[in-house]
Amino acid sequence: MHFDDDLEMYVSEIGGVIFACEDEPTDDYEESLQTVAKKYWSNLDYIIEFMMPDLQEVYGDIDAGMIKEKLGRPTIDFDNGRVDYCEQSFDDMHIFSFEFLDDEFKELQYFSIDG
Repeated sequence: MHFDDDLEMYVSEIGGVIFACEDEPTDDYEESLQTVAKKYWSNLDYIIEFMMPDLQEVYGDIDAGMIKEKLGRPTIDFDNGRVDYCEQSFDDMHIFSFEFLDDEFKELQYFSIDG
């Protein structure tokens, strides 16, 4: 991980997922992030199902395939249990976010469309 002066956080991309944390990571941190990235991708369909009702309310008739295509890379703040989609391509003004309570991405809450 490297320190990003703009974000004022430590940042790393692992397995197509951007990870960000405020505290300097320990040596074994990257290995655990690789596991989290794999779990994120293996549960992406479940995550999309969780977000879909709110996205359909805002963006109309969309399906899971379209959502998967337009989400962009996730940014996971593992310390705070939050996933942000800053690169989503539904529009150019919103950030999608949700919180996760476990590292299996099965307990999700508080999906929001901010911007």
